[in-house]
Amino acid sequence: MKTEDLKHVFYSGYDVSPDWEILDELSTLINDGIIFYKKEEFYLKKNYYDLIDQVKTTEGLGPQGKGHMALKEIAKEFLAEQGLESSTEPSFLGAHPDILSKDFSWIVECGTTVPVSILFFLRDERIKNIGILPYPYEDEKKLTLHVFSRGKNFDQHVTSRIVRLRTAFEKFHRKSS
Repeated sequence: MKTEDLKHVFYSGYDVSPDWEILDELSTLINDGIIFYKKEEFYLKKNYYDLIDQVKTTEGLGPQGKGHMALKEIAKEFLAEQGLESSTEPSFLGAHPDILSKDFSWIVECGTTVPVSILFFLRDERIKNIGILPYPYEDEKKLTLHVFSRGKNFDQHVTSRIVRLRTAFEKFHRKSS
């Protein structure tokens, strides 16, 4: 997985200032098998546009357009097809993911999404999969769900990252004291 490919997953073509550091880290983690990644084309773009036309209200945290509301409905339908009930923008770990399954096994973020959310949400062991459902590109015929999950050594990676940060902080703290 290339960093440039991940940019298109998270920023849906609205990549004014992508977080290249996190995208590079995710790319490395995927390529090393620490995070698993798969994608699935699953929903006709024409049906997405039809759904946009049916949206009556836009609600949620912050301004949300009809396209975003349609993506959230598609995500809820996807989880329902998996036999999962879900809620829209619940409070979870101090954040508000677009769609969260009631059993906490799935999060689906819609539209443009900060890539660090993958690392943040996968730390919670209840979360098995994080789907990113970006706005479709012009040349696509179907919407694509990009799914991220914990791979081999994910927990060890998180632990070693915390230890490195703690060590750096303690070293800095000793110098400034």
